Amino acid sequence: MLSHAKRERPDLPVLVLSSGKEREIGLMALQAGASGFVRRRAKGELAKAVRRVAAGEGYASPELAGAMAEAVASGRGLAAVSATAILSARQTQAVRLYAQGTPRPEIAERMSIARATVTEHLRRARIKLKLKKTADLIRYAIRHGLINDEDLRP
Repeated sequence: MLSHAKRERPDLPVLVLSSGKEREIGLMALQAGASGFVRRRAKGELAKAVRRVAAGEGYASPELAGAMAEAVASGRGLAAVSATAILSARQTQAVRLYAQGTPRPEIAERMSIARATVTEHLRRARIKLKLKKTADLIRYAIRHGLINDEDLRP
């Protein structure tokens, strides 16, 4: 929806307010064209974010700004952001868990979805990323910073 709005009105300032995972959703929102991102629970930040975005400036919460700096400093940030912009949040989550070595039944349980839905998320991710095999998702996830060595299961 955000990408569509920005295509129609590229000058439209958009502030995304979310209660979800800050790093993941915030980076995806900014990649999609949001002018700013703030967590719903961030006390005192909303008014500041609205003023900055209305003034034509960008805004990222201190937590997100720190995560962005860490992602860029580690060399994973830009690749991970572009990878997650292609996939839906649920597809990204399924790919991350799969690439970490999590069995599909456990992925289904963690995501509170049917095992068939996990398989469908992985299939659609493969199609969007133009990958031939599901195993290619693991290589993709590592190369594009969706996971790192510490994320892998023993």
